[in-house]
Amino acid sequence: MIDEEPKTGPLEVSRTLTDAMEQAGVHPAYVHAVRRCGFVLTQGNEKSLTPEQVASWHEAMEEWFQANP
Repeated sequence: MIDEEPKTGPLEVSRTLTDAMEQAGVHPAYVHAVRRCGFVLTQGNEKSLTPEQVASWHEAMEEWFQANP
């Protein structure tokens, strides 16, 4: 029996993921979108996300490109 559950949550997972993305050389716009949205939008998972989630992803991407022309 495990006495204590892990203390990582979505924020820590997202940060670990985005740190790895940066180290792998993923475009910073994608890193920004993951940090802002908390998920990765792909062709494979787009249909399982809500329209609001998809819109927030696209907004985050646009936000990055506007700030980094």
